[in-house]
Amino acid sequence: MNQIANHMGWSLRYAASVIEHYAAVSPAESAEVLDLLKREKRHRDGQTVNVPVNARDGEQEGGS
Repeated sequence: MNQIANHMGWSLRYAASVIEHYAAVSPAESAEVLDLLKREKRHRDGQTVNVPVNARDGEQEGGS
């Protein structure tokens, strides 16, 4: 929440209020946004998601 407040130029109290409002409005959408934020963080941290490891070009994971 601190990062959001800093990025948006908001106080922590205001950021908490805004987040609480939108989380209460639509929990399903909030969960989806959280998932997208986590994916973006992994991407920025250099991690890959759902990519075969040590597979040859064009070969699916578990292929022979």
